[in-house]
Amino acid sequence: MAVTALIAFLAGWDAYANVAVVSVFCLFLILSAANHTWSMIVERNTKWQNVIRPVLTALLTAAFRHPVTGVLFK
Repeated sequence: MAVTALIAFLAGWDAYANVAVVSVFCLFLILSAANHTWSMIVERNTKWQNVIRPVLTALLTAAFRHPVTGVLFK
C-alpha cells in the first residue's frame, strides 16, 4: 500500500487516488481494531496493544474525516 501511495503521489494522480489510498488504510485500521477488541473481550487478552489500538484507530479515523470530505465534496 505504501508503494501505491508513493506512485499516486509521484505520478501526480488526482486527489481522488489519494483519498482511495487513505480509505483503504482506514479500512485496514478499523478491521485491525475490531480484531484487537474481539481479542480483548472474548479471549481476555488485555495487552496494551489490544487496549490502545481501537482508541487510536477511532482518533485517526476522526482526524481523516475532515480532509477526506473536503476533497470529496468540494
